[in-house]
Amino acid sequence: MKKGDLQGFGILALIAMFLFGLFVVAPRLAGQKVSYIPVVREGSALSVVTDKIAIDHVAFKVTALKPSFVTINTYMGGAAGSPLGSSSLIAPGADVEAVAVPSAGVLGPETIYIALLMEDDGDGIYEPGVDLPVKSGGETVKIEFTTP
Repeated sequence: MKKGDLQGFGILALIAMFLFGLFVVAPRLAGQKVSYIPVVREGSALSVVTDKIAIDHVAFKVTALKPSFVTINTYMGGAAGSPLGSSSLIAPGADVEAVAVPSAGVLGPETIYIALLMEDDGDGIYEPGVDLPVKSGGETVKIEFTTP
């Protein structure tokens, strides 16, 4: 093979990858819901059951108007960071107790976290970026807590 043949082959490979991305990958991504705009559900609430905070689970009292989850998130100066775990699906109702468990098994001791109320998209499985935060009274339904 000559140098020109290799360059031509490289150019064809780049064109093929571009076309694959354009016609195969992009249409699949276009169907994904990538919105982080909170859903407004007035009357929703979230509180921590203070005597049920441990490094391997945290209990919450939840008032949810739609099926939801409680997520445990890293603390980023008052804002929620990456999700670290979640509860199972919470049925709508007032003062429902839900327990969220960290995915890695434990949370750091004496660490601040933020819990968020997230509305299920209808599949019963918590999915970051798909299930959306709930807003009530003009504020995202969240609460800060510190592990023992």
